[in-house]
Amino acid sequence: MLEQDKLETMIKDIQTQLDTEKKTAEIIAENADAVVKSHNDKFDSIEKSLNTLLEKIELLSSAIEGIKINEIVDSVEKSINEKLDAAKAQLDDQVQSLAKSAQSQKEELENLQKAVDVIADEPVRKSVIAVVEPVAEVKEEKKTTFEDLIQKASAELRTTTNSARQNELFKAICSLESGIIPQNFKI
Repeated sequence: MLEQDKLETMIKDIQTQLDTEKKTAEIIAENADAVVKSHNDKFDSIEKSLNTLLEKIELLSSAIEGIKINEIVDSVEKSINEKLDAAKAQLDDQVQSLAKSAQSQKEELENLQKAVDVIADEPVRKSVIAVVEPVAEVKEEKKTTFEDLIQKASAELRTTTNSARQNELFKAICSLESGIIPQNFKI
């Protein structure tokens, strides 16, 4: 009996040890399930975040493709070149206009020089015409003098651009300086 008691005691100890190991295994299994569930939840969360990130990257990629940067750069470059060409053409037109104006002024100066040469070749005539009229009423009027007429003609000569009028004024000034009253000139 002793052996049987020992055997029973050993069996009970083994049984107790097995129960303890079973409880430990159950606790470990429960904890392992919790750890696995926790890791699965984390993986699911990471997977959702990655999917969201991939969707945003795809949207961004399609937006970048939609922008077509090269076409925009080409369009801006073309616009700048067109504006530069237009500005160059406008400057060329202005330069041609200035050249024509300079040529025209040169021709006018040549015409004036010819008129001066013609007047310089004419003999200078000095004459005084005295007209005596009876004065009915004495009015104090400012009499126009040769100097007034010369100044008025000179002022108009500086402002007019009509070459025919400039020639006419120049002849009138020369005549007035010579003492001749120009009959056919309007000053």
